[in-house]
Amino acid sequence: MLAKDIMAKDVVTVGSGHSVVHAAQIMLDHGVSGLPVVDDAGRLIGMLTEGDLLRRSELGNGIRFDSADTQASDHLRDFVQGQSWRVVDVMSQKVISISPDIPVDDVANLMASNGIKRIPVVQNHQLVGIVSRADLLRAIVSAPLDPVIRGDSALGLAIKTRLVVDAGLESFEIDVQVKDGHVTLTGRVQTSDQLEAARVAAESVRGSKSVSNKIELSASATESGGE
Repeated sequence: MLAKDIMAKDVVTVGSGHSVVHAAQIMLDHGVSGLPVVDDAGRLIGMLTEGDLLRRSELGNGIRFDSADTQASDHLRDFVQGQSWRVVDVMSQKVISISPDIPVDDVANLMASNGIKRIPVVQNHQLVGIVSRADLLRAIVSAPLDPVIRGDSALGLAIKTRLVVDAGLESFEIDVQVKDGHVTLTGRVQTSDQLEAARVAAESVRGSKSVSNKIELSASATESGGE
């Protein structure tokens, strides 16, 4: 699945020359917490979010300049953000954007690693959509389920594959026994996180009726608290 498959195409935007009050009203009217800022040609030049408005003078957050402060430039930036009425002065200019053909898992990783809630989608320098966390949630809900694995041998093989490929536990000797769809895991790992990952890997294969996780922690892990 790609960004273009889940992005919202009818994007609410604001012009760089609009007022901050007007932009805030747009956010309220459309129930969004951030707006792409575009120029007259429709090119993305910034993002205005709720976070950019937290230092506004209207909220009583006036900035007083201290000439002795070694970070005087930061104070000046805060002053501009708090006092200017123009969107272009308040918006974030460093914007993370994506192409329509980027995989959805890469979009999710970008949001998580940068702590952002939405990413504009740009093609040929034009804003063509936006992906929000809500779009990712909808993708999760609508994702097709894996097929149910039938037969103990096939189920055991599927679980072993997931342990190696998805959970990254290929370096550990984990045994998978399946009887009438009931799974028993045995072996030894180094951390409690690996132990839990093995359990989840087995439970996530559709077709298993139950999972008994009898994997043990190594002696060194037990002595250090399983970290």
